Amino acid sequence: DFSDAEIAEHWVDFSNAPGGLLGILKPTLRLPMLLLGGKGSGKTHLMRYCSAPVQAARRDNDLLKAVEQDGYLGIYIRADGLNTDKFSGKGQTEEFWAPIFSMYFELWLATSLVEIVRDFCAKRSAPIDEGAFALGVADLFDTAVDSEFDSLETFLTYITRERKSIDFAVNNSSKTGKPVAITITFSTGRLVFGLPALIARVIPELGETLFVYLIDEIENFTADQQRFLNSLIRYRSGNATIKLGARLYGIKTYETMGSGEPIKRDAEYERVELDRLLREQPKEYEILVRKLVLKRL
Repeated sequence: DFSDAEIAEHWVDFSNAPGGLLGILKPTLRLPMLLLGGKGSGKTHLMRYCSAPVQAARRDNDLLKAVEQDGYLGIYIRADGLNTDKFSGKGQTEEFWAPIFSMYFELWLATSLVEIVRDFCAKRSAPIDEGAFALGVADLFDTAVDSEFDSLETFLTYITRERKSIDFAVNNSSKTGKPVAITITFSTGRLVFGLPALIARVIPELGETLFVYLIDEIENFTADQQRFLNSLIRYRSGNATIKLGARLYGIKTYETMGSGEPIKRDAEYERVELDRLLREQPKEYEILVRKLVLKRL
């Protein structure tokens, strides 16, 4: 329940670990990660510490400076069971819900990313090429959407409206008893990986930046929804990567969409059990806990 400022203010590092706790999460590593741990192990605190608002809070609220020094931009979202459970059941098969959930979740990630980039641009001395941005975004869709937006702000308005329209249709589908009629307007992964590449082209300061999606509490996802995340891990591309946080019991499947082939540990993702790493270093952990108490007092 800490605010972004409190996350930065109460941060205590694990002094004897190579690179500290950030050396565990490795935010500048392109290889995706599953960060696992029990309740209270610190995974959410660690992931939020690497999110854009906390990055800025650590650098006098200057996100531009933070990204230049850190080399990455953290996009943190917490998987809310209230937002994921509705994409299942209601008399429909998992195959029916899969593309709808995939589209909705990518819109969710895109909304978070564009909000961060909008705030980033507000600190720049010169405006970005809004026309080039709008044309590049329109090219990520499978249908003509170029008349829907012409700038960063209007694109944010568009995807927010699209996400809310899906919310409305899905939330009311149980009452009507009819399948939701939602048009899939882009292919899987196009926004997740296409937007960072486009942003890097139109904003020179982000040209060498790694965009890190920090998706927390994925134990709230169904097995079929986790297959979508696993597919994003398998087909990760460009200047974006994914860090997934979950309870130890929270991973329901390692399979991907389509063929169902599981993602491969240490080749396609790294698995880290945070509380196990802490237990393996009892002396260092005691120092960490004492520092936590002192900092919060």
